Amino acid sequence: MLDWIKRHRVLMIIFAAILIFVVILSISYSRGNLGFLSRGTETVNSVVEKPLSGGVGWLRESARGIFRFRSVVNENEELQEEISRLNRENIRIQLENQELEELRELSAALNYQTSPENSNHVTADISAVDGSGYFNIFTIGAGTEAGIAENAIVVNGKGLVGMISETGSRFSKVISIIDQSSSVSFSVLGKLEIMGIVEGDGNGMLGGYTFDSDADVKEGDTLITSGLGVYPAGIPIGTVKNVVFDKDTQLKTITVEPAVSFNSMKRVMVLI
Repeated sequence: MLDWIKRHRVLMIIFAAILIFVVILSISYSRGNLGFLSRGTETVNSVVEKPLSGGVGWLRESARGIFRFRSVVNENEELQEEISRLNRENIRIQLENQELEELRELSAALNYQTSPENSNHVTADISAVDGSGYFNIFTIGAGTEAGIAENAIVVNGKGLVGMISETGSRFSKVISIIDQSSSVSFSVLGKLEIMGIVEGDGNGMLGGYTFDSDADVKEGDTLITSGLGVYPAGIPIGTVKNVVFDKDTQLKTITVEPAVSFNSMKRVMVLI
């Protein structure tokens, strides 16, 4: 027996240590004294749990941050869309108000009553110009389908624009009074006995003369259509800027600034 113990000394020591540990554990459990084991367990748990709980918390906060950021982005996109919609609506209202104001001005200029029996006109946008600095010749987006025919009179809220020279089903070409091929018979507002002819100079102005060399035409006088020729009477043409007596022709020549701004038009009215 002693020989066996000597041969297995290491095994016996390990067995004895385990037995002692079990006895101590049993005594401590019976007395409720497991403090050192609990502290050991808590230490191990804290070492393991802290990094894990910290990592889980970081992931949770990161996820919340991502969702909050995405929510803010979505709200910002919705606000931008609403702002864009409101801007478009504001522009539309402004354009409608501008168009109404132009129609009021035109009605006053022509003494034109917009009642159903007199609503013989077509309003159209300018869709193309001839490439010069002024609207000498341009195209509008309405044609024969809207009732427009060649030689129809074109006006806007300020006065006379020109006439239709060519039509298609959905477009028409306009030759304005400032084109060199145009001429208009005029009277002087307030002095209807004074008459004459003005022609376009191709550069945004009009030039012409009075039939009577003694006519009392002055700078600042307003010219209107006389009713002779294709244009009906009473449409504003422009304002006299210069008056010169030409000794060679024995006529009073005049320079006229058109009532219409021929470098910034957007819409016109065709009388049909």
